[in-house]
Amino acid sequence: MSYVSTDAHTDSHIIPNAHAHISVGDQNKVRKEQAKDKVRKFEDEGKDLWAVTKEKLFQPAVAGGLFSIVNLGVLGGLGYLFYTEPSYRQDYRIIGGSVAGVVVLFGAEGAMAESYLQTPEGQREKQRVEEEGSALYRQTREIVLRPG
Repeated sequence: MSYVSTDAHTDSHIIPNAHAHISVGDQNKVRKEQAKDKVRKFEDEGKDLWAVTKEKLFQPAVAGGLFSIVNLGVLGGLGYLFYTEPSYRQDYRIIGGSVAGVVVLFGAEGAMAESYLQTPEGQREKQRVEEEGSALYRQTREIVLRPG
């Protein structure tokens, strides 16, 4: 134990060689239990952190932004790969795999968006967006089609 003082004249609250009366087997059990307790605490903190992160990240406004970043990264990465490696442009397996991956990605994003629209919160968001869109359309139409 690193906190054990070897100086008998100190006012330390830690007793030197306090663990001397415990057998080696008992010490191992105690250490294992302490390690298990630390692991449990860490797992509980991780679960709490994941719950908060999931709640914040998967809000539609945030998730839409994250999906946009992922989409740009995937499409940009594929574009860069095909640009820097001309041999990939003629390899039908790579092209097919890339197209299939992008279709699966977009399909999964669409399914998630559709499932969100089935919730009451999604319906409210859809109504709000439609109202904003129609107001934007009316304002744009008024400016563009203004006489004179």
